[in-house]
Amino acid sequence: MKLIGKIVRSFFLVNVLLVVAAKALQRQLPDTRDPDAPEADVTSMFEESRFASNAADLRRVGIITAYGQSTVDLSNTTLSATGAEVNVFTGFGETEIIVPADWNVISDHAAIAGALERRGDDLPENPKGTIHLGGLTVFGATIVVRAEEV
Repeated sequence: MKLIGKIVRSFFLVNVLLVVAAKALQRQLPDTRDPDAPEADVTSMFEESRFASNAADLRRVGIITAYGQSTVDLSNTTLSATGAEVNVFTGFGETEIIVPADWNVISDHAAIAGALERRGDDLPENPKGTIHLGGLTVFGATIVVRAEEV
């Protein structure tokens, strides 16, 4: 019983320290949400946020979600000729990325006490582009949804 109590107290203390650190960093993290730009950074801490891109030549998206929820809709986006890189950090929250049904998604994303979930077919028959999904999910969920599934 003492061991369980120590684990619970340690988890609570670490969580409090993470909240304080996230609040301190919140203003310093990039958040560039131009829907027509080829690159975007979406930061959501302690809130729900939604971003929809209409870029004609998408190359990169960076997403940071901590203690909140982010939805990034790429369903009206055209990828660059080389595809796009999507880097995601989700901590104690949920990030949902909506992609067109005809995009290929290659994942190099890690999850620790969290989940990376894909909804829809993994490989379209004739992919019109590829996104490379990288990053980390800790105590949360990162979900990739095909636009037809929404």
